[in-house]
Amino acid sequence: MSTSRVFPESYLKDSTDPRYVSLSILDATTTNFSPTCATWIYDPPKDTHTVSTQQLVISLQKTLDAYPHWAGQLQYVSYNANGDHTQRFERLGVLYGAKSDPGVEVVIAQRPEIVSSFVPTAAEREVGSGLWNPEETSLAELVPTASSLALHDLVHF
Repeated sequence: MSTSRVFPESYLKDSTDPRYVSLSILDATTTNFSPTCATWIYDPPKDTHTVSTQQLVISLQKTLDAYPHWAGQLQYVSYNANGDHTQRFERLGVLYGAKSDPGVEVVIAQRPEIVSSFVPTAAEREVGSGLWNPEETSLAELVPTASSLALHDLVHF
């Protein structure tokens, strides 16, 4: 299993000033819940023209160019009695474009068996409810251990 952090490609080219954006009330009230991850599961490539994991990471990097705040750091807004509503009520915001941005964690893991040995095929799912219950399969080695939640360090952020 390999772990790395991905940043927008523009971070490598341009030195932009950090930006701060206040989160909406809905976003600000749901940020300190459980960590989540997205998992893509592929069989090993059969030919040399197949998309590689490196190409997927580059694709994520290009996506982060359009959404650079995904690579930023959540922070509570400093209290300002004369500021607008986002500065008076300890709202959350995202700071991004700084050299200290955490980036997006990418974990690449492998298993020796083919995917259909632990994930039902589309045809197999059609026979039943159409859903797959991942709790019936051990995927623990494909899912990273929990990283620190976004607000784990209120002293430095």
